[in-house]
Formats: sequence, structure tokens, C-alpha cells
Amino acid sequence: MHDDLDYWIHIGIADDIVNLPAHRPEYQHLVKKLMPYKALAEEIPKLVLKELKYELCSHWIFRPTFYVILWFKLKGILKI
Repeated sequence: MHDDLDYWIHIGIADDIVNLPAHRPEYQHLVKKLMPYKALAEEIPKLVLKELKYELCSHWIFRPTFYVILWFKLKGILKI
């Protein structure tokens, strides 16, 4: 997820995680976490990337994104 978002920011399509929430549901828990801070829509992907980098510093059991992906996988929403 981190590398994908970094690449999307590089090529300029990362705002899809804000503008098209159904397209990338695995990022929405982080987008919703950052939206109350009134950040601009074009800044949200960079802030989400920072959150993912921060999560990578901790053990896998303490990463909220791990549980979100696991939940989607169990529900069959994501085809990973």
C-alpha cells in the first residue's frame, strides 16, 4: 500500500483516495482520520503516506491498516 500510494503521488493520481472513496476502500480509514484537520484534498495523500510510514515502524499487530485489510479480505471486497 505504501509503495502504491507513493507511486500514485509521483504520477499525480493519488487524489483518487479522497475523490473516489469506493475505488480504494483500504485507504479510507486513514483519509477519515485526517479529514477533520481540514487539510486540502491534495495534501491528504501525502499525509496518508506519512501515516503509513509511521505504521511501518511498529510491530504488525499494532498496525490498524493490517486489520482493515484483513477485514476486507475476509469480506471478499479486495482481491489481493
